[in-house]
Amino acid sequence: PTASTDPVVGDFLGRGPCIVASFGSMTRGDAAARGRAIVTAARAHGLRVLLVTGWGGLTLPTDCRGSDVLAVRAAPFDQVLSGAALAV
Repeated sequence: PTASTDPVVGDFLGRGPCIVASFGSMTRGDAAARGRAIVTAARAHGLRVLLVTGWGGLTLPTDCRGSDVLAVRAAPFDQVLSGAALAV
């Protein structure tokens, strides 16, 4: 992360590799189910998750919240992907 990265995102990324997930401008379908599936799979493999929700194609269900998950509307992909273990 660089100085222009949101401080909250920068702090999250600074704690080690994570999955970065985003569906960009997707707006159809069950955004909560997609969020739950990503968080569940990541946790099963001991990974943290940065959910970039974009236009709403991905949301973080309340029951999936935790210190291992951060949800933001937007993030500079050129900065966050360099520290990602996996990008979806």
